[in-house]
Amino acid sequence: RQRRRSAARLRLGVRALAARGVFVSLPPPGLALGRERGAMDGAAVRRRRAPSARTPATPPRLLNSLKSNFRQLDVYPKLAVDYRKQTDTGATVSMVAVVLGSLLFLSQLSTYLSPQQVDHVAVDTSIGERLRINFNITFYALNCAEANLDAMDVAGEQQNDVDHDLIKERLAPDGSVIGSAFQHRLDEDAELTPLPADYCGPCYGAKDESECCNSCDEVRAAYVKKGWNTAHLERNTEQCRRELKHPAVVAKEGEGCRISGFLLVNKVAGNFHVALGDSTERDTRHIHQFNPADMEKYNASHRVNYLSFGEPYPGMKNPLDGRTHIVESGYGVFQYYIKVVPTIYESDYETIKTNQYSATDQFQAGDVMGVRQAVLPGIFFVYGLSPFMVRVTEQSMSFLQFVTGVCAIVGGVFTVAGIIDSCLHATGVAGSGAKRSMT
Repeated sequence: RQRRRSAARLRLGVRALAARGVFVSLPPPGLALGRERGAMDGAAVRRRRAPSARTPATPPRLLNSLKSNFRQLDVYPKLAVDYRKQTDTGATVSMVAVVLGSLLFLSQLSTYLSPQQVDHVAVDTSIGERLRINFNITFYALNCAEANLDAMDVAGEQQNDVDHDLIKERLAPDGSVIGSAFQHRLDEDAELTPLPADYCGPCYGAKDESECCNSCDEVRAAYVKKGWNTAHLERNTEQCRRELKHPAVVAKEGEGCRISGFLLVNKVAGNFHVALGDSTERDTRHIHQFNPADMEKYNASHRVNYLSFGEPYPGMKNPLDGRTHIVESGYGVFQYYIKVVPTIYESDYETIKTNQYSATDQFQAGDVMGVRQAVLPGIFFVYGLSPFMVRVTEQSMSFLQFVTGVCAIVGGVFTVAGIIDSCLHATGVAGSGAKRSMT
């Protein structure tokens, strides 16, 4: 009876194996399962020999064989859930790895979205170009009648009392704007009271009596041609007094002035300045005419709001922007020494020819320990040009480089985190074993 029960169980097991694709052979009915009762089950079941080459493999067996061989290519073997162990140390290392990986990913993304600028230096071979100077300067103690701009260069070109492309604004002592911005000179005579048809203004000895000076500018030009001082023409001539309603002329003492605009000069060394007195050109020399008693009243305290040489480009820096100098007492001259570097900016969308610059400054007082110095009160910008040109090229990271960097970040962070976690776990296990052995 026990043998029959064992045989029945054996047949059930064989059927289960056959359902899984494993075939076994059974002894004939009635045959003793073995002399040794303890070896009954082990000796009765054996695998059937593999089919010969002549016998075609059944499709299920071939499919299972292919699956088994394909699984051997897996280089990431998996552990059953029952064999996994999660620890507090591992959770901490994982959180740190996630945070660090996120930060590095954001840094990589920022680099991908922000193009980088690469500089290359070459010899400047440009010839016959003009240099554009853009400026915006605030004078705290000079009114708009005193803040006159001049420019000159080593080629001999002079621009005296510049009025084209120049805007002025009168400023109250508290810095607020008085009125609206205006051109330096009157461009439309229609605003003035019409003169009689037979009017012939005097030239005050600067021309023959038969010649006329009907405007303040004509009187000033005649004085300049004679080489006479023009410092007090606004007060002493009828033509200038008649034009006193112009904002630059009616500016009062104690007011400030903001001048802005641009200059076009030769691309050679030179300077532009705002200084005391009326500027004239005599025998190719640049001369300022003024009363020496006015030197102590000429306070050149200022702020350079903006100064550039050429068009701006993304990321361009102007070192003098926002520079402020205040004269607490006395008078003197502020001098800025500027080195202009020709620059070409190239991106995927545009090419800009412009200039960068570096600058240093100094102040020379007009009175040192009671001794008057040979200085002209004002502010001077002295510039020179570098023989080298900088080519600024905008370069962007490609998408393939971005993906490669992200993969390197993710793989590196989690690999190092796994090594650290393994070391900490091994240290913890060793410590626990040592404690058990001591107890």
